[in-house]
Amino acid sequence: MIKISKREWYLAIAFGILGFVLSSRQSILYLNTLDPISGLVVYYALMTGALFVLSKAGLIVANIRITGSQQVLGTLLIIFAFFILVNFESAYTQYVTEGKLTGASRVFFESEDGATFYFWHDVMKVVDIEQSRVLTYIITPFILVIIGSTLATKKVIFGGY
Repeated sequence: MIKISKREWYLAIAFGILGFVLSSRQSILYLNTLDPISGLVVYYALMTGALFVLSKAGLIVANIRITGSQQVLGTLLIIFAFFILVNFESAYTQYVTEGKLTGASRVFFESEDGATFYFWHDVMKVVDIEQSRVLTYIITPFILVIIGSTLATKKVIFGGY
């Protein structure tokens, strides 16, 4: 027989409530009013909160016990870099598959790769599609993993940590 702890019940209930709220029409329509970076900030605020709570509950990633905010930040950067590579929810994906940068819901682009491509292409004005692709899918994840790994393994110590 499987015994489920109170902590596991609380986590499951929290996910159920979060799923109810985030899938509501109001939430989705609100997210659709945001640009890719702002939408991703909402998403990462939720993920940061979840990782912080899980770190207090004994979260372990890659044999490293996540015990504080520096490690949460490092873990987030690594997760961010990974999802840049596997999401395929960017204007670049829209361009490759449909031949144009527009045409999808704004919510579609509020992902790691969507916001990163938007940052390089629209905010930083790197208009060449291939240069924006290299900055989004190669350079940015590489840098994020270096920084994230350093933070997650506590090689960088911030004051008072």
